[in-house]
This record gives sequence, structure tokens and C-alpha cells, in this order.
Amino acid sequence: MVSLWATSDIITAAKLNKSFNNGLDANKGTPSVIGESYLATDTNLLYYSLNGTSWGYIIETTAREVKGESTITAESTSVVVTHNLGTVPSFVAKTPLDENGLDSYIDTITSTQMTINLQAPIPANAVFKWLVKK
Repeated sequence: MVSLWATSDIITAAKLNKSFNNGLDANKGTPSVIGESYLATDTNLLYYSLNGTSWGYIIETTAREVKGESTITAESTSVVVTHNLGTVPSFVAKTPLDENGLDSYIDTITSTQMTINLQAPIPANAVFKWLVKK
């Protein structure tokens, strides 16, 4: 559906209206006022009512990329990283912050997690910055 309203206008209107609700998608019900908004926390969709009787505008609110920092502790060989991207990433990267993580790789990539591995345990922590993209 195409809207003449910009996303920022819709969010501003929702704040002014003070009719911004959230919960499960199935529980959103029918809007009761123009400008009512509803964030479905299970589907990451933002609904907006232009007429006060139906949901006429939908915005996907899921992240396009997630980044973070993770540590493989001394004498370990892996760390499971939870990224919660919501889909299997099309791009995955990691950068070791020092020489401890140079001999590393990523595997077991899912829509919510991935594993950063070392080829062999080392006596110090290995710290990584990581990035996943849709």
C-alpha cells in the first residue's frame, strides 16, 4: 500500500495522538481513532490508521543490519553470538580486535545466531567486532 505520509509524519502524528499501542499482531483489533498506531511485537510491523476504522498503513520495523562485540574466553574455541536479525544474513563479517582472533572463522549461521570460532584454544581472550546484514 502506498501512503502520501512520510514515516516520520506518521510517528509524529501517533505521538501527538498518544494512541500508540503494542502487543501481538493477532491482538491489534480494530482502530478506534484516526492516527492510532500499533506495533506488533511478534511480527515487527507498525500499523497506522488513516481513517480510524481500519489499518491502512504498514511499516516493517525489523533491522537491516545488526552489529556488536563478542569475546571468546581464554582456553575456549568458540562463542555463540545472538544477533536476532530475523532472517539468515546475506552478509556476515567479523574483525578481531587484536592478534588473538586472527585464526578465526564463522559458522552455524541462522536467523538469530552465529558462531565465531578459533582454530585452537589460546591462553587469552579473543575479542571481535561483528556485523550481519539482510
